[in-house]
Amino acid sequence: MSISTQTFATTLAAVPQLDSVLWAEFVAPVLSGEEGFVRQMELPPKCKRSVFDDLGVTRVDLAGRGWYCRLMEGDGWTALVARQAHRTGTVTVRSADLAAAQAAIGRFSERIPAPAPADSDGRVEIDFWQVSGDVYRRSNRLDAPRWDDIAANYPAEVASAMDRLLAADLDEAAGRLVLWHGPPGTGKTTALRALARAWDGRCRAQVLLDPEKIFASSSFLFDVLADYGGPADGWRVIVVEDADELIRADAKERVGQAVARLLNLTDGLLGQGRRVVTLITTNEPINRLHPALVRPGRCLAEIEFRAFTPAEAATRWPDRAFGGGPVSLAQGFNPGPGALGPASEPRIGVYL
Repeated sequence: MSISTQTFATTLAAVPQLDSVLWAEFVAPVLSGEEGFVRQMELPPKCKRSVFDDLGVTRVDLAGRGWYCRLMEGDGWTALVARQAHRTGTVTVRSADLAAAQAAIGRFSERIPAPAPADSDGRVEIDFWQVSGDVYRRSNRLDAPRWDDIAANYPAEVASAMDRLLAADLDEAAGRLVLWHGPPGTGKTTALRALARAWDGRCRAQVLLDPEKIFASSSFLFDVLADYGGPADGWRVIVVEDADELIRADAKERVGQAVARLLNLTDGLLGQGRRVVTLITTNEPINRLHPALVRPGRCLAEIEFRAFTPAEAATRWPDRAFGGGPVSLAQGFNPGPGALGPASEPRIGVYL
């Protein structure tokens, strides 16, 4: 079968199954041994296929809502540029000559625009994994504060623990689990965005929006682990926010193998050889969590995000009066009727 005309591609561009047909044609010479050298690279989110327009001759260009698939030919090589809906795409090059395949994938790589560093605009790119029939990833650039700008908004021992975590050498660290626990409103989500900014460039943040479904399915979990989305030699921090149901002491009885797979990801066979840190946040107190989570050697960091004592709150917000109990960051930056006056300093982040 040979597909080569632009007219044919344009006529049938609305049929997404055609990308499978095109892939079958692309891979046939590889399987037959005619062109046995293959190189592949991943495309960053939102990369437009138009950046490759002049690298070769476009033989087929299929496109639909959220997806595209382009077959290109160059000097001694053939390439397939493809993206499925809402997913990271790939460039796959085949050739009968190793040097030609390597040179071609290098030219494609040079066209990828470098992502803006977080410090340039105060935003950091974060991946979000979710399940809808299948598991897939979307990416978004989010506002992220510098840790130094918000450290004073946390009790001293919390700020000190965060300082140590942000400075940790992940290649030397023994544990692969980061556990943050504490009541709502104590700043875990804001600290997470600050961590993503501080680690930007060496550790990509990937948030699981449907953790129970992903950890309940070995297939979904392997898809998450196999689909990187960043530099091949970089680290990932896989984030499970508000994981109360997943990591309580009775979790195994309630959610089956999900908690076992989560633990196996941190230091079991599943996690071996992978540059992955798992960060879990929960509103549950530490004594209600699964004991295996905090066994010696598992945690890179275990941080309790607590509220300010009345004395600490008076020091942090001297112009306000609070009640006699603990004061969370959410209360400190959003004073109720019992507090005196609005905050005079800039409000950095949403303290959740």
